[in-house]
Amino acid sequence: MEYGEIHLIAATVIAEGLVDLGILQGKPEDLVKMDLHALFFPHGIGHLLGLDIHDMEDLGDLAGYEDGRKRSDHLIMKLLLSVVGLVGG
Repeated sequence: MEYGEIHLIAATVIAEGLVDLGILQGKPEDLVKMDLHALFFPHGIGHLLGLDIHDMEDLGDLAGYEDGRKRSDHLIMKLLLSVVGLVGG
C-alpha cells in the first residue's frame, strides 16, 4: 500500500462524515475526486504532526523521498509531504 492511498482513504472517511453532517452533498468518493474534502483537510495525512517539516528545506523539494519517487502533479496530492511505499510489519 502506498502512503497516498492511505491519504485517500482518510479523505473519503472525512467526506463521509461531512455528508452525514449535511455539510457536503453527494457520494464521498465523488467529492474526493473533486477535491472538496481538501477544504476541511488541507494538509492531508502527509503533514506529520509533531515534526517540523521545514527542517529539511535546505535539502530540496524531494528530501526524504525514496529513489524513483516524485511529487505528484495533482493539485492536492502534491501537497503530501510523505511519498513512500509502506511495508507491512
